Amino acid sequence: MINVLSNCHTHTNYCDGISSPREMIQKAIDKGFVSLGFSVHSPLPYENDYAIAETRLPIYLDEIAKLKAEYEDKIEILSGIELDADTEIDLAPFDYVISSVHQLQGENTGRIYAVDNTPEELVELINTEFDGDPLSMAQRFYEVSEKAALRDGVHIVGHFDLISKFNDTLHIFDDRDPHYLGFARNAIFNILRQKPGMMFEVNTGAMYRNGKMNPYPSAQMLSVIFNNGGRVILSSDAHNAHSLDFAFDDAINECKKAGFTCVWRLRKGGIEKINF
Repeated sequence: MINVLSNCHTHTNYCDGISSPREMIQKAIDKGFVSLGFSVHSPLPYENDYAIAETRLPIYLDEIAKLKAEYEDKIEILSGIELDADTEIDLAPFDYVISSVHQLQGENTGRIYAVDNTPEELVELINTEFDGDPLSMAQRFYEVSEKAALRDGVHIVGHFDLISKFNDTLHIFDDRDPHYLGFARNAIFNILRQKPGMMFEVNTGAMYRNGKMNPYPSAQMLSVIFNNGGRVILSSDAHNAHSLDFAFDDAINECKKAGFTCVWRLRKGGIEKINF
């Protein structure tokens, strides 16, 4: 099995992570990483407990810049951002951008619901805002995900089917249902039609933190990404230093089964192909 020796989706104590940037870097060096990308949660226009405050962004960027210089002879460091669908911000200071959708706003109540916080909140979202129809919620989610990914400056689509986080136990969606897959397939097709070769992350974060059986996106969606010319990059969505390359072997196996013969990784000069 190849060793990718890189992670593009890394959270620290600047947002909802536990480890400091320095601790993350030191662990990455211990693992032999060639590169590490930080992806702070972007500021949000409403109260939350996980995103960086906009006033702290300059502090974050300054620290990562200093660490880049300090460790430049040991590892390549990139300062990225996980850009939420609800964030409007200048992306110029960042080396790369991951587009993610973590919440939906209900049309009935105007309330903001997280899709990945708790099973109870997800069920409440479906029941309150979509009349108990999970497929209607899925359709909205993938429409929002498509729009978010097509913004200027986006390089990577983050955890594309995040709404499946609790599906191993709740069984809200049938991953093989043609209607459910159709919403995701349309979004993938439209993203790749307008941005050929867009990278989708194969994200093992919920496997580490929640016991999810497989990475995002599902095997079926990975096949759609492959068949439409998309590219994949591995991500552990790390929130502590110990999970930087968690279950990457499993992620690579899923990529192979979908037809991929390579993955990509971040490098200082752009991205680099890693053949299987």
